[in-house]
Amino acid sequence: PEPTGVLTPGAIHKMYDMLDSPLLPAMGGIRPVLQVLRLEQTDGMWYLDLSDGENFFGGLLHPSLASLVKIFPIENFSIIRITDFLVKETSEGGGRRCFV
Repeated sequence: PEPTGVLTPGAIHKMYDMLDSPLLPAMGGIRPVLQVLRLEQTDGMWYLDLSDGENFFGGLLHPSLASLVKIFPIENFSIIRITDFLVKETSEGGGRRCFV
């Protein structure tokens, strides 16, 4: 993720539909600009809720990107561009989660 400006309309719906398919810029994918609604560290993992201004999606920040929380800093209500992500079905109550 990288800091940026205007939110990408409809991005959460598009991301949710990308189950098990990495949406990488090199493959012609989108690089959505989203707002971080919630950022929380639990058991060494960073959990986040991302919004496109209409919908939101729960996710996890990959451990290799955890330092970004301190460098930029990414915090609640930050606006970021997601450059790579993967959507997976979760075993916890069904549903999907976005891995950034």
